[in-house]
Amino acid sequence: MSKEIIHVDWTEVEELVADVFKMDEDFKTEDIENKLAEEYGISVDHFETIVQELFNRIDFAISPLTNTPVIGFGNGRMWFCKKKIDQQFIAGIISWLTEGENLKPGAGFIKEIITGENPEYRITIEKFPFKTK
Repeated sequence: MSKEIIHVDWTEVEELVADVFKMDEDFKTEDIENKLAEEYGISVDHFETIVQELFNRIDFAISPLTNTPVIGFGNGRMWFCKKKIDQQFIAGIISWLTEGENLKPGAGFIKEIITGENPEYRITIEKFPFKTK
């Protein structure tokens, strides 16, 4: 299965640079150009190309050895660098499944995944009804 190529928008790249350099929200494009040249000796076009190449190498997997979810840069056959995302991943999935609703103990939520016009999956999540300790 081939991976979908995602194109990064220039405004997203600008916001990324502004965040990396902790720039004010009212930054200008020339501020970004100057900062990239000053700090890294590269042009905006080169930086955008690097971001695009890296962005399309972001991957997610479950380690077959440890059963741990990981995210990082890879090419589908091997990882170049990765990190575990246990709690962050699980919290994100729960938030997505419950649509941000904070479940009370014993409460549940059902999310249907629809492809086209047809339901494909039904995922049920329930908050454990009591604390074990």
